[in-house]
This record gives sequence, C-alpha cells and structure tokens, in this order.
Amino acid sequence: MTVEENLQGSDASPADLRQLVNDLGRDERFVDVVRALSRGESATVDGAWGSSCALALAAISRERPSALVVVTPRVGEVEALAADLGAFTHAPPVVFPAWETFSEEQDTSDPVFAARLKALSALERPSNPPIVVTSIAALMQPVPSRAQRAAATRRFVTGEENDPEELLEWLVARGLEPTTAVALPGEFSRHGGIIDLFAPDADDPVRLEFFGDEIDSIRTFDAETQRQLEVCDSIELCLVEPTGSGEVLESELLVESLPEGTWVGLVELADLKREGQEVRERLERPEDLVGVDEVLEGLTEFPSVVVAALSAASMETTCHLSIESIERFGGPRTRVLEELQETLGPDERVLVACHNEAEQNRLAVMLSELAGSETDGVGRLAGKVTLCRGRLSRGFRLVPQRLVVLSDNELFTRTEVRPQAKKTRRDARAIDSFLDLEPGNLVVHLAHGIGRYRGLKLLDRHGHAEEHLSVEFRDRVQLFVPVSLIHLVQKYVGPSKTTPELSKVGGKTWDRKKKRVAEAVNDLAADMLRLQAAREAQPGLCHPEDSHWQSEFALAFPYTETPDQAEAIGAVAIDMRRSRPMDRLL
Repeated sequence: MTVEENLQGSDASPADLRQLVNDLGRDERFVDVVRALSRGESATVDGAWGSSCALALAAISRERPSALVVVTPRVGEVEALAADLGAFTHAPPVVFPAWETFSEEQDTSDPVFAARLKALSALERPSNPPIVVTSIAALMQPVPSRAQRAAATRRFVTGEENDPEELLEWLVARGLEPTTAVALPGEFSRHGGIIDLFAPDADDPVRLEFFGDEIDSIRTFDAETQRQLEVCDSIELCLVEPTGSGEVLESELLVESLPEGTWVGLVELADLKREGQEVRERLERPEDLVGVDEVLEGLTEFPSVVVAALSAASMETTCHLSIESIERFGGPRTRVLEELQETLGPDERVLVACHNEAEQNRLAVMLSELAGSETDGVGRLAGKVTLCRGRLSRGFRLVPQRLVVLSDNELFTRTEVRPQAKKTRRDARAIDSFLDLEPGNLVVHLAHGIGRYRGLKLLDRHGHAEEHLSVEFRDRVQLFVPVSLIHLVQKYVGPSKTTPELSKVGGKTWDRKKKRVAEAVNDLAADMLRLQAAREAQPGLCHPEDSHWQSEFALAFPYTETPDQAEAIGAVAIDMRRSRPMDRLL
C-alpha cells in the first residue's frame, strides 16, 4: 500500500471520526450503558480522556429517544466540547450559554439571551431532538417560563388579516424598541404599510408588508445590507423578554423545560458540584440563583450518564473505557514528529483530524515527502498516519485499537482563532430599501440621471396608498418613484469629491452620457478580449508543487486559517502551478 493510499485510511485504521463512534457503539460494555439509559436508569462511563469524552457522548446520542443535554463544569469548556461533539456527529450541537453577570436587567439584543432562547426553541421541536451543550452555571440561571414563552409567541401567515396598529402595540408591550431601521434583535420599525421586526431568537429580521389589514408578503432580510433572503408563507415569532414587560417575571429552570425522553450527560460530576457551589458563592446575592443540588436533582430525574476521566466506585452500570491521555507536543516540526514516533507503541497507528481540506492536503504532501526521509523513525511514522477531517480540542489513545487520535492544531501547537465575519455595506449598488437613503443623498435614476433624494411621500397608486421616493432634478423638478420600483435607483458614487450637476428630466445630456459610457464599455471589453487572447497564447511561469521546505514554513504558522483563508490559499496555489497567467484578486 502506498503512503497516499494509507493516508486515506485502511482496514486497520479508521478514515473518519464517525467510524470511531461506530466502533465504540458496538462495544458490549458500552452497549450495557445504552441499555441502562433506555430502561430509565443511570450509568457511568470513565476513562474518557481528552476529546474521547465527546466520542462517548456522540455514541450515546445515536440511541437517544429525544434530546441529549450535556453539562460541563466550567463555562469556558462549553464551546470546545460542542465543537468536539460536532466533529464526531457531523452535526453542530446547540449551545445553551450562561450570562457572564447575572442580573434582572438583561438586554433582548444580547447574543447570550438569543442563544438561550434558540436552545429553548430547539428543545420544543420533537421532530428534530437536539444535542444541547451547556454548563452548570447556565442551568442555575432561570429562563422565561413555558407559559410566558407561549404568551409571547405569534404566528403570521400570508393572506391572513392582522391589524398593523394592534401589532405595533403588541411589539411595544413585548419590549421591542422602535427605531428607524432594525439592526439588532429586539428592534422594530414601521414605514407606511411595512413593518420590520427582529425577534430576539431570530437569525435575521422579518419584513411584513400589509395591504390594508391583510399581510401581503413575509420576507426575511439581511439587517446590514437590507437584501432579501427568503420569502415565507408563514412565520412564528417569539418575542419574550428576559425580565418581562413591567410584569412579574415568570421563570423556571431549563431542567423544567426538557421534553419527555431526554437523556442527560454529566461531565465530571464532582467538578460539576464544586463549580456550581463556587458560582453561587461569587454572587453578591446568592439567592438570585438556585442551588447546584436542586439543578442536579432535576437532571437526575432523567436517565443520566456520568462521563469522567478517572474511575470512581459506583453501583450503576459502568463502562471502563480503555483510553489514555497523550502528552502535548512542542518544538520544531521534525522534533514534534520524532516525539510522536517515540510515544507510539508496537503496531500503533495515528489518526490526525485536520480542521479543513487545505490542511489535510498539506499534511498529506508533507507525510509523503517524509516517507523517503533519511531519519528512520520519521520515515516509518509517515506510513502509520491516517488523515481525516474534523476539529478536535485534545487527543487521546485508544488502547485496544492501538490508535492515537490527534488534531493538527495539537500536533503543531497552534492556536485556533475564529473571528466573527464582519459584513460591509457597499454603496455602489442598486438600493434594496429606502432605509439605505437619507434626505440629501445623491442618487442615480437609470432613465433620468443624477438627482437628489428628498425623502418619502405617501401617494395614491392604483387605488391604494403607496410610499414613493421623492427625487429632485435640475430646475427643482420632482420625480416620485414607487418603492416597488426601487431597483431603478442607486446611490451616486463619483470619482472625486466634486459634487456633480443634477440632470435635467427630459433632456438629451443623460442619454448622450449613457451612449458614451456604453461605447467606452464596448471598447474596454474588446481590449480585454485581446489581452486575454495574448495571455492564452503566451504561457506564463508554472511553479512546481510545494516543496518540503514550503510545507514546513506553512505548518510553522502559529494560527489556524479561517475557512475562507484556506480556500483562498488553495486556489492561489492551484493557479500558480498552471502555465496560464494567474488573474486573481484577494
């Protein structure tokens, strides 16, 4: 078997993290744990070192009749455990976060509040029971009660009647803030027969367009660009508040909202109890939170499994996993590989989980080159490694399978940074909404030229009132553009700071400018075609495949590339290996 074939997996080494889940699920000791949970009993799984904790929970999740709620001791462990579970299940779990500072004055626009509501909504969908990952601190903080959430939920259907004035009163009563343009959860705005609102637990705001009292259309849109995302026949919105709307807060614990048939995973039970007590002690008013014992008592009313690294005496059904922890690696790449080779026992193999395809391909090339290395240990190591896709936080050793599981970040001691992508607004585009404009902005009408936006005006059109954009041209001529034809107008973007003259409606100047521009565009297209033909006829430099040194340089980068960065790097590398001149802008 060649090194390349080996890197894709073999009969002796799994080629996918899910295969590890399948193998564990067939283990008789583990099957006893699942059977105990199915009977409504509790169980224990120990020996779960590193990310094997998520491996065990992923195997359990396959047999659950309803939701699986996984509880970690510390708030900072939730994201990592959720990512590990996602790698083994190939489906991202739902995170139920904790407030950093718990108080009665929480904001509906807070992303923590939104995430908590999304988890509650997911638990209420029996057709698709989720895996919820949370912390003991989050469970000790109350959530809006089921009765309160039901009272704050309304369903909107296209074609049904719904009084806009009553809807606005309801939005205000539910604590939403009126604004000129919705940008954050918990906001709403009205412009004539259009009501935009952003529910606290929604990914995007929704636009309700009315014809009288009838809902004419329902659309979701991007809050930043105002671009339409999806047309909906109906939508259900929950506008519950963290503290109610001037009323006595009806709250309960998440434990009280769990559906029937839920299974619970308790990670390191002793640490859960200790951390829960410390969380309460750190508060100025400990009485604001329920005690950890009360939370754990509610959780253990459901079939529960304790997952821990160290074994402890237990009368419950117990599965002792034959899993060991592994040491952390550090230093130059060659030394890291030598350390890994030294830690491997006879006939042991290595499965490396790579966070993206580009990293997997890069490691595959590096290991192929190492197969012919003069260093015997490193050369032998290349034939023992299998690569797969997945994000793991900590590695572990499966003793019976003679398999070491690692992540690429852990192997090369890199830090994974996951920045939030920031959306930017582009001005040089057709306007999606009158909310993009402010009175006094210069605009361009496709038929009449450059004008100045003067605001909105409600006019009668085809027997019903409709808002129009008022655009002023030369000689104070006013043109009213229906908002339904807003695609005819775009913001003006000029080559300099000089303010252009307004166009004359009905004049020939704008038509002559458009004709000259069209001719210039045709000339530019012809020049580009000639240039492209010359580029195709005259090959450019063709760079070779990445060398051993290039791979080592890339792997020395201390941070993990984002998916977009990895895609861009791969695309540039492919272009550089072609004889055709590269034409790419990053």
